[in-house]
Amino acid sequence: NWNMRMSYVRSVILPQLADYIPFPAYDTQLLGTSINRPIRSSDVQALDFQAEKQMGAFDFISVGLFYRYINRPIERTTYEYGLDERMYVLQNSDKAVNYGLEANIRKQLGFMTDADFMSRIQFTAGFTLTRSSVYGKRMVMKNNDEFVETESMQKRPLSGQMPYLLNVGLNYSDKNLNANILFNRSGRQLFVLGENAYGHEYRAPFNSL
Repeated sequence: NWNMRMSYVRSVILPQLADYIPFPAYDTQLLGTSINRPIRSSDVQALDFQAEKQMGAFDFISVGLFYRYINRPIERTTYEYGLDERMYVLQNSDKAVNYGLEANIRKQLGFMTDADFMSRIQFTAGFTLTRSSVYGKRMVMKNNDEFVETESMQKRPLSGQMPYLLNVGLNYSDKNLNANILFNRSGRQLFVLGENAYGHEYRAPFNSL
């Protein structure tokens, strides 16, 4: 039989102490000037639905959907400042909606053959797919001589978010030995926002074994 669960959680994401410091400083990792605007904590409302089924002592499968409403997400944006110099500004976006699905499976491989050692091998896999919409204010040039703040809705990941994550693994276990091999694949991660989509900085997708 399938077990189904639904949950609602409300939480708060607090800025780090260093995020309140208003003075500009050169960041040796970002290779630019970093500054913090006055920021507020983020309020998160999370809704999750999960269906799972236990098939025997070891086999398991689950699928789920999730939805997040984030008020005032904290993100870092890069602006061109001076000649070939970038300024990285930490600030709140207005709000964001984050949603997606996830699936996990665990299966013992003894069904493939009568060999005893195959019953000690377990296959595991997990996949998460995430999408977001972010609402905020953008600086737009008006009349070629001044910038004005305008409302904006962007179909993009949140800062630091990956669009998908995949992991696949094998586990062998008996009374004398326990061994694992695990492969991970992640999509490209939005690292720092740009003034527009062309200025976004991403971390490239990577595989790990």
